Amino acid sequence: VAFKNGVAEFALKNGQSATVSQLPTGTHYQVEELDADGYTVTVTPAEGAEGSISADTHARVTFQNHKGSGGEGVGNLTVAKTVTGTRGDREKDFHFTVTLDNESISGTYGDMTFRDGVAEFTLRHGASVTATGLPSGVGYTVTEEEAGEDGYTTTADNDTGSIPENSTASVGFTNHKGGSGGGGEDDDGDLTIEKTVTGQGDRTRDFTFTVTLTDAGGRELTGRYRYTGDKSGTLSSGGQITLRHGESVTIRDLPVGTRYQVVEEEADQDGYRTTADGDTGRITTGTAYASFRNALSDPGEPDEPDVPDVPDTPDEPDQPDEPDVPDEPDQPDEPDEPDDPGEPVTGALVVSKTVAGSAGETDRAFTFTVTLNDPSINGTYGEMTFADGVAVFTLRHGETRTAQGLPAGTGYRVTEAEADQDGYDTTATGAAGTIPEGTAQAQFHNQRDTSDDTPETGDPGRTGLWVALALASLGGLCLLWATRPGGRGKRLKK
Repeated sequence: VAFKNGVAEFALKNGQSATVSQLPTGTHYQVEELDADGYTVTVTPAEGAEGSISADTHARVTFQNHKGSGGEGVGNLTVAKTVTGTRGDREKDFHFTVTLDNESISGTYGDMTFRDGVAEFTLRHGASVTATGLPSGVGYTVTEEEAGEDGYTTTADNDTGSIPENSTASVGFTNHKGGSGGGGEDDDGDLTIEKTVTGQGDRTRDFTFTVTLTDAGGRELTGRYRYTGDKSGTLSSGGQITLRHGESVTIRDLPVGTRYQVVEEEADQDGYRTTADGDTGRITTGTAYASFRNALSDPGEPDEPDVPDVPDTPDEPDQPDEPDVPDEPDQPDEPDEPDDPGEPVTGALVVSKTVAGSAGETDRAFTFTVTLNDPSINGTYGEMTFADGVAVFTLRHGETRTAQGLPAGTGYRVTEAEADQDGYDTTATGAAGTIPEGTAQAQFHNQRDTSDDTPETGDPGRTGLWVALALASLGGLCLLWATRPGGRGKRLKK
């Protein structure tokens, strides 16, 4: 490209590109298409075709021209790849295929080149490609060749759909591979962040949380980790999440041993008093909890000021006596150091539900009641709301409910309303106990299997069935013997 007075002009056809090399760092650039000639022009990046040259960085500007009949619009399609888990290979190439339902689409559209409506490409962890200027309304399907292979668990978001007009369809593939491979246990853990607002606080306000993740040596983790719950997405160390009252998110598949710090940016501002539990710690197998509570008290109406009394007329002053020579003042005693009130000790209670067996209903809701031995406990604690020390909720297979910030030492008892009913065999562990400084676990398991034609030894529920069958068989034999020719039945007939 030849420049004159800092300006260069050149022409490009479909699929062509031009690269300007060795530009000085800090040079500002602006690219303009001179003659659109009735085409709809889409520019990527969305912020426009201008910027500044950075060291060791390749700036890229893409122009997509589209001309369709009947005012047909255009849109974009982005495909992104994330690899999680301590055994996930973040340098591995994963192969993707985008298939459009319009086979007439061929050529280069942004980062993708289509042939008869099909584009193929590879992505590594953290990479993405975008097809720009695709006709809106065209259906698409995105597949990953390695999905579910080599020990990975693959999840896909929005992998089928249609191109939106003047917008971008975003497709995300996540491959997770965890576990140490030696001890049989997964060496990943989760971090749940919870928000509660009490008193006169604004329960619709967004509070911002900054999450810092470091390894044992204090170095920040470089990967991106997905989070789910009331919000979903991906986050790296130093990233932020916003939560309102009653909301929570769980950051998934963090390496065991990761040290975390969660900071609420609005803590102790605007009249709120902020308390945090578990805002720093270390990831272990299972789930770590960081709970934040903001309380805002009602200041009330100010009292009416008292009407001041009319001052008395002062008496004439007496003549002062000669002053006595003052005594030497005593040295004051050193004040006692105030006692440290200490932070209240709290803990958590997790109630979990599993359903098994060939006849188990994994989508059925089971009702649970948590009863504390302190009826003065009221309000929302994490995911449970107590009234006079009692909380009631439902769980399905694989679900859990967690109460955070309960006073340590409080006794609890958990019951299931449907226990040992409808053919289920219910077992429970940790259903009663005392809230520790850490986390108590109450686990309920319901097993229900289909009936077997062959009774098991010692199965009292099927003994009656087999006795009835034996008697019916014996009666049939007797009837056959009695009615055979020359038999007793014949003589009785005579």
